Amino acid sequence: MQARLGAGGLAWQAMSVGLEPAGGGRPGRRSRSLSHETTFARDLRDREALRRVVGQLADEVGARARAEGFAGRTVQVKVRWPDFRTITRSRTLPEPTQATEAIFHTAWGLVEEHVAPGAAVRLVGVALQQDGAERPAQRLLFEDGPGGAPLAATAGDPARLDRAMDAIRARLGPAAIRRGRDMDPGAPLSRAWED
Repeated sequence: MQARLGAGGLAWQAMSVGLEPAGGGRPGRRSRSLSHETTFARDLRDREALRRVVGQLADEVGARARAEGFAGRTVQVKVRWPDFRTITRSRTLPEPTQATEAIFHTAWGLVEEHVAPGAAVRLVGVALQQDGAERPAQRLLFEDGPGGAPLAATAGDPARLDRAMDAIRARLGPAAIRRGRDMDPGAPLSRAWED
């Protein structure tokens, strides 16, 4: 089949018998998305609480992306209001990422742009999308960290923090560790992983 129809031949063959090939039915093109969303029992108007939720969703998306070896360039947010009007907004990053902080800052920027302070929100979601061919990450041109290590490998490396948090959660459960920005300053600290 591939000899007759080219690179997409196997995909076309799969579609002819009702199967969907990888890439959502588009031969030669890979499209994929990871997302998490939450619906609130009551309308949420507290901006800081919304920020914490977006942070937690970005953390979940980032952790899944790293676990699956997935990197995406487009961050999308989904927002639903109490009257069920729903919007999705996205922003494409210059390079593919799986870094929680990059996902969070992009998603929160979109929320700040499109959700008025004090507006009631019923649902919020965060997605990381990959469309088209993967591009390799840009390598550093200069190595000037301690011992000649690339700057990204020195203290404060977000990827290193993400990997450490993923390892702790894998061992002790999802509630074992959280980022400070995701914590409610008025709530007591919990030790949920001991329950």
